[in-house]
Amino acid sequence: MNTNKERSAGFILFREDNDKRVYLLLKHKKNHWDFAKGHIEQGEEKIDAAIREVREETGITDLEIVDGFEEDIKYSFVKNDQIIIDKTVTLFLAKVRQDEIKISNEHSAYLWLPYEDAYKLLIYTESRDVLRLAEDFLNSKKIIIDRDE
Repeated sequence: MNTNKERSAGFILFREDNDKRVYLLLKHKKNHWDFAKGHIEQGEEKIDAAIREVREETGITDLEIVDGFEEDIKYSFVKNDQIIIDKTVTLFLAKVRQDEIKISNEHSAYLWLPYEDAYKLLIYTESRDVLRLAEDFLNSKKIIIDRDE
């Protein structure tokens, strides 16, 4: 079998809903939930690809990118029963204000969920792990911010 490498980028998106943080999950046509993400095009920077994918998949254009969070998910899968794909997905973190989105034809639904519910809905360990890292990162940032006030 041949092996190819693929790179994608996206965002873990969250917003504040009545003083509770909620995360955006998109339901893929293959019936699993995940984050807004997609292929990095030739000559494109990871962050630019992530911003483009969010716009294409959700219609969201106003992102408040959280500095200091960039995590890679790595996994492999077989395509067309003959090619092994080694995939790396870089995920950034951003706060958004809008709650209604326009999903692309790649998805069938979306949900804004508190951390615990989003974690349970994700079926891939890598996605769960990066969501946990994002939640921990945001919680630690909040503690630092609160101490400065």
